[in-house]
Amino acid sequence: RDDCQEDPEPACPTDLSGDRITDAVDLGILLALRGTDGQDFPQADIDGDGIVCSTDLGWLLAGWGPCPQ
Repeated sequence: RDDCQEDPEPACPTDLSGDRITDAVDLGILLALRGTDGQDFPQADIDGDGIVCSTDLGWLLAGWGPCPQ
């Protein structure tokens, strides 16, 4: 594995803030971008359908808590 390459998918896609936990910070980010295409913060479109919406909220809530190791 080349350590200079990023993983193709984040280990915890619901952790929008990058702190290894899905929590209120991530919820705030998602709610602030709700109804947009997430262009400025594409990871907020968790399901990748092109819009930050209730489906992404569902995924975020399903991933609530510490990220898997």
